[in-house]
Parts: sequence; C-alpha cells; structure tokens
Amino acid sequence: MNKFEGIDYFDLSELLTSEEIMMRDTIRQFVDEEVIPIIEKYYTEGTLPIHLVKKWVNWVYSVLIYRKNTDVPN
Repeated sequence: MNKFEGIDYFDLSELLTSEEIMMRDTIRQFVDEEVIPIIEKYYTEGTLPIHLVKKWVNWVYSVLIYRKNTDVPN
C-alpha cells in the first residue's frame, strides 16, 4: 500500500513551523506503521487497540514535557 502523503488544498503546510512539520510527519509515520496494518481487525471486532493507545499517550506526554521544558508557545 502506498503511503498517504497528505492533501493540502489550502496550502496550510506553508504556515507550519519546522517543529510542527516534524510532529505531523511523526504522526503520519506512526499511523502508517502501527495503525494501518491492524486497524481493520480491531474495527471488525469492535475493540480498541489498547497497546496503541498506551504508545500514543506516552508520545503525547513526552511532547508536552518537551514543550514545557523548552518554553515552546502553545
């Protein structure tokens, strides 16, 4: 399957900082590698891939800590 490169109809990528682009690309990579291969099974079963939720929460927490420690504006 081809990777989703994104569609930017309104050229919003031009408004993103390099950090925001890095975060967007990291999220896309996470979805491509971790979510896409298994999501059909979980959807069919009507369950939640808890192991992915835990990974996601850990990632978000680390981003928030980084932002707090580097005084990055919200």
